[in-house]
Amino acid sequence: MKKCIFCGFDNEDGSKFCVSCGTELPEASAAPQVTSEPETAESVYQPTPAPAPAPAPQVAPAPQVAPAPVQYNQSAPVSSPRPAARQTNGLCVTGFVLAICSIVTLGLTSLPGLIFSICGCASAKKKNQNGKGLGIAGIIISVLALIIMAVSFAVFIFGTSSFLDEYGDDIKREIETQSTYADLNIKKIIKNENWVLEREGSYLVFESGNRFRYYETYGDDDSSYYEGTYEIYVGRDAIEYVSEDLEEYGVTEEEIEELLAADRDYCVENFVCIVLNNESCMVDGVNTLDNEVVSPYIGNYLIDGDECGLDLTNMNQATHVFFVPEDQYND
Repeated sequence: MKKCIFCGFDNEDGSKFCVSCGTELPEASAAPQVTSEPETAESVYQPTPAPAPAPAPQVAPAPQVAPAPVQYNQSAPVSSPRPAARQTNGLCVTGFVLAICSIVTLGLTSLPGLIFSICGCASAKKKNQNGKGLGIAGIIISVLALIIMAVSFAVFIFGTSSFLDEYGDDIKREIETQSTYADLNIKKIIKNENWVLEREGSYLVFESGNRFRYYETYGDDDSSYYEGTYEIYVGRDAIEYVSEDLEEYGVTEEEIEELLAADRDYCVENFVCIVLNNESCMVDGVNTLDNEVVSPYIGNYLIDGDECGLDLTNMNQATHVFFVPEDQYND
């Protein structure tokens, strides 16, 4: 075996170059041949001369080996983690929403919106959260809404006070008037009374079977009179009858409402319509009426303490009449 003097690898005897590193291997030296002579007594021992040192082996230059390519890690680069986004404070959001709602609700949600917004700003600052801008906006809107609501309330109170000072007595009287007539059966009251025209003294008598006699002079049953059938309407029924069934007279429901609003003693509850269907007009026992004549009266049944009356207008003649009960007329 030939040992490489460069790397120490054992090569085969016939190898000229080291298999491991390529270094040229030295040739093997021939062993010295020793001539043996017969020893004699006189022979003198002569030491064998040392062999000449072998020449230094010629080391072949190491083959140039190309450096191995540098292998780079082709894996995807690892990005550094991003910091977590800050949360938005819920109190700030709630306060802002309530503040916006106060615009629609006329300031009713402004106070809770202000409270939530203030608490939200403090909480957002303490917890390092977003939403402080919403909280500040909620505070501003809520404060403005509270101011507007306070001013509006003050104006309303002042206006209401002034209105009551000017119209309070009329409103109170109107309420009392409505309550006075609401529980009365006005239709029955009219039918059960005999009525005397206050200034002229004519006499209206409602008889059974929805018939009437209207005498020219009170207390003179033999005088001239009208007779026929009658109809009485009260309240809302009277308004509808006049505006619909008597539409040829051109009186509308709106005009009746305006008439009732013009006097504090008038109201829907005491509004009446009395229709006299004149079938005959008797003068000295003779009927002077060829055709039936309808005479509608509209107005109000009024009560003043212990007295009452029918404040009416004859729609055919557009004249005002006022009837009082017979007992009251005699007094």
